[in-house]
Amino acid sequence: MDKHYIYITTLCLLIIFAAIGIINSELFKIKNIEIIGNDILTEREIIIHSNLEEDINIFNLESQQIADELVQLPQIQGAAVTRSFPRQVIIEINERRPIGMVGNDNSYLIIDNEGWIIDDTYRLSDWRLPLITGSDILIEDRRIKLNKELEQATQYLSFLNDSIVEEINEANITNEGEIKLFLKDGGEVRLGDGFNLKYKAEVFTAIYQDLKDKNVEIDYIDLRYEKNKVVKIK
Repeated sequence: MDKHYIYITTLCLLIIFAAIGIINSELFKIKNIEIIGNDILTEREIIIHSNLEEDINIFNLESQQIADELVQLPQIQGAAVTRSFPRQVIIEINERRPIGMVGNDNSYLIIDNEGWIIDDTYRLSDWRLPLITGSDILIEDRRIKLNKELEQATQYLSFLNDSIVEEINEANITNEGEIKLFLKDGGEVRLGDGFNLKYKAEVFTAIYQDLKDKNVEIDYIDLRYEKNKVVKIK
């Protein structure tokens, strides 16, 4: 056999064995896990659910499998897991946005605009979110079933920014299927049940912010009729 061929073969095998040794060495054991985008869940909760407690070789990391496991959590809408060589893993989280609470027996369920149950609490003060009232609650798997009125209420709240949502004590669905907001400062917002909810959210935000900047107390804001907006101050 050609000595040159033997030399090349031996050298290649040595390189392969050396590479395998390096890959399986401590050099590529995951040491740092960076988590981005979490607010509701703690880093510890995400790491535990990702099964990244033990030292894992970064080459053995099942990125898509971990992402798929994470989106099984009701708090998480989307997740991406990437390697950062030699020893770091980056987990990017897209959490569901809590927009309200609904009563359930002796507790309150924290939900997003699609009805996903993000958390539960026994105290309203734990979350600065409006309590949605006036509708029966039916739980299916890990979400509440949204009827027409509940869907309108949750969609409307989702169109408001967080600072405005925090100013609302209650979003009530009346017997007529209309929506009323009760503000923390005592004011009331009458939304009715008709036209564009996003438009109503924009109008309410503009009116409320203007009156708040002027330090004016609100009696009620009536947005039931698109071409006839009424604002009464105290």
